[in-house]
Amino acid sequence: MKFVFCLMCCLILSGCAQFTNWVATSTPPEPPSVSRVLQYFYNAKGLAPGELNELYAQEEASLRDANDPERTLRMALLLTLQGAVFHDSERAAQLLQEYTQQADQDDDLRALAFLLLGTLSETQRHVTRYREAKLELDSVIKEKEQLQQRYERAKTQLVRIQHEQNKYEKHYQKVHEALRQEKETVENLRDQIEQLKIIEKTLNERKLKKTPAT
Repeated sequence: MKFVFCLMCCLILSGCAQFTNWVATSTPPEPPSVSRVLQYFYNAKGLAPGELNELYAQEEASLRDANDPERTLRMALLLTLQGAVFHDSERAAQLLQEYTQQADQDDDLRALAFLLLGTLSETQRHVTRYREAKLELDSVIKEKEQLQQRYERAKTQLVRIQHEQNKYEKHYQKVHEALRQEKETVENLRDQIEQLKIIEKTLNERKLKKTPAT
């Protein structure tokens, strides 16, 4: 969006310069090369996909035409079109970089190339930061999902352990109750044995008393 805005500003400024020249000379001069390039880009954006692909193929076929100093800029602008099948910001930046290093090119066109290169580089930095942020966000989301999965597994394991613990507690309670009853039974038997011993002793003593002395 910022890239398109800068291009529109360039188009408006170049149009203002053209209007000033027309007022000064009273005769409409040839439009500057910068204006033709920007007008070309504006027109290209309004083409249907098939027409745009055909236009790109034509520009690609004659990219190195030394008699057309504007062709490299046109190609670079075409490559920046979002949604086009041939969209390639890196190649566009490379073409613009090469163009700015050609001292024999038109000064206005080189200035435009510098401007486009700077804008494209800034846009690319934003895209790179966005991708890095998205990767970091995806990593955080993935880590969160992994933690959630670990939590669910731990929760399931805890439920299973609690179930086992409850089962063991119930078993322990049954064993404890059985031991208590066994202990109670043993105590009862001991009491009964002691009582039997007392009864036996009493009977023996009575027998001794009834037996006459000889």
